[in-house]
Amino acid sequence: MTRDRVGLSSLSSLVQLSFLRRRSIAAFAVLPIVLASAVAQHLDAIPSSYWLLLALIATAGLGVAAAEPQRARSISLNVFAIALAVRVLWLIAATLAAGKGAAPWLGPDSSTYWAGALDLVSQHFSLGVPPPSYYGTYDVGQYYLFASVVAVFGTHLVCLQLLNAGLTALAAPLAFGIARVTVPRGARVIGLFVALSPSLTALSSTDLLKDPSVIFATLVALLATLRLIRERSVRRLLGPAVAAVAASLYLRTTRFYAFAYIEFATVAAVVLAILLCGRMGARRRAAVAALVITFGAAEILPVAAGWPTTPALFAAQIGYVLGTPVMRFSPESVARRFRHGASPAVHREAQTPAAVAANLVRAVLGPFPWILPNHWTMRVLQAGDYFLYPGMVLWYAILPFVTLGFALAGRATFRRSDRLPLGLTVLWLFTAGYSLQYLLLNVSYRQREAIVPLLLIFAWWGLAYAWHRPRLTRWYGAYWAALALVAVAQLGARALIGA
Repeated sequence: MTRDRVGLSSLSSLVQLSFLRRRSIAAFAVLPIVLASAVAQHLDAIPSSYWLLLALIATAGLGVAAAEPQRARSISLNVFAIALAVRVLWLIAATLAAGKGAAPWLGPDSSTYWAGALDLVSQHFSLGVPPPSYYGTYDVGQYYLFASVVAVFGTHLVCLQLLNAGLTALAAPLAFGIARVTVPRGARVIGLFVALSPSLTALSSTDLLKDPSVIFATLVALLATLRLIRERSVRRLLGPAVAAVAASLYLRTTRFYAFAYIEFATVAAVVLAILLCGRMGARRRAAVAALVITFGAAEILPVAAGWPTTPALFAAQIGYVLGTPVMRFSPESVARRFRHGASPAVHREAQTPAAVAANLVRAVLGPFPWILPNHWTMRVLQAGDYFLYPGMVLWYAILPFVTLGFALAGRATFRRSDRLPLGLTVLWLFTAGYSLQYLLLNVSYRQREAIVPLLLIFAWWGLAYAWHRPRLTRWYGAYWAALALVAVAQLGARALIGA
């Protein structure tokens, strides 16, 4: 047995989490959900329709678990129940903290989604013009999702926040399912990590963001794609194909580039499989045919409703981004120089290499948990991303293993072999594209949290590789020392400038 296998075996034994097989775990997790919700209803903080929505979310959790093999169903259900309990308790606490008749503070995007949902319901879902024309964007799916909940469960903000909490609770068993077919020894710890994630809990149980639904749809689309790739029976392709189409349609109309990266990753993985492995077997040919139909439906149906194709939208985004100051190292944009040669100077400052480096550090390590808020009010904590601080400590802990595992998985992806790990290749290519966009653009930290459930898969690879390599262990200690130096330097600089 090689050292890698010995290390992986001992690591797996350490994190077996055998308690997740007990059927009683889900029952114990339900108890605080019911008690906290009952107290909140007694204090008139939640409506009666809240219970129906909670039951539907629980049913969805049962459905995700039922899609797993028999031996994995109890684990899937338990990580979902734990995740839902954590998020519901947070939601109830935030709702009660806001006071009777009030609601937690909403940020600019959340206020827009809330107002848009109410407006859509008031117009009975008939806008009179195409939705992109009405909203001024092709990302409109969240309006219809939130409006549907309002139409059924009433104009209660807490119900929409419960929906978001339930969607990220479902992310835990979905992440477990993805890990089970890619890194099975680490599936339990990955599912539990997502279930207990402070960042996902804070993002979904306060405010009213579209990110929870995007995370859920992304994981559904990826898990369904992996099952289409691995499915041995042609008759059993229908379920994953329907799930993939539904999730892809939501992504196409809510955050199109998430779908674009899934589509690109899947197509590129198939091409790599042909180039590196030669002829494909009958099973893979059936899977490829199912994938073509799935992505074809996700492309064609929105086009019939007035949406451009994903490549057209993506090309337009690239053209726009290349013309922004963030992507400039000179006064004129990359796109203008490429298209027109010597073009007139644009009267906006160029991005300096130092600024690019600073933005990369911010994207990877921010928000910085050593910078404390000036005021400890709910509004300041929520608006300033301070609720992400506990999750940042966990992010720092796994970041070196994510980097190492991503490099190892990339080597496996592009190695010529008779058996290319097609599912892992899809995840690697998707994560690479999504991460590159996040690192290059000055976007919200929420964009990073959206792919943390997938980054955990690469973190497991890296951790398994480093487990019995003392040199890497010493480097890990040096990494934490470097983080401490960054914190001291940043706090010192802020003190000097009086920030």
